[in-house]
Parts: sequence; C-alpha cells; structure tokens
Amino acid sequence: MPRLDLDVFLEACTQPIGRLTRFDDGALGFAYLTDALPHPLSLSLPLRKEPFGERSQRLAP
Repeated sequence: MPRLDLDVFLEACTQPIGRLTRFDDGALGFAYLTDALPHPLSLSLPLRKEPFGERSQRLAP
C-alpha cells in the first residue's frame, strides 16, 4: 500500500493546518503544520509539534 498524504484545512484558512498520512504499512498519522491556531481540531488532538500516530490516539486518559 503506497504512502498517501491529505492536507487538512479549516474554513477561512488559506493554508493547510495539518496533514493526515497513511503510511506504507497502513498505519495512520496526523501532524499539525502550524501552531498558530485558536484551538485544536479536537480534544484528542491537542496542539503540539510532535505528530500523532495510531498508538498515541489509543492511549487511555
């Protein structure tokens, strides 16, 4: 399965705010491309520089 990248936009933002990636092994990841946002996309994706992977999203609070 080839790697695929999808840019994520918010309404009224002209540049992408993040990138969703499907890696060659099928794993998913998300990384913010900017930290100049008024709020995160969701509570489970807080603003941070490190990318999110499937494992970090499955961790219990």
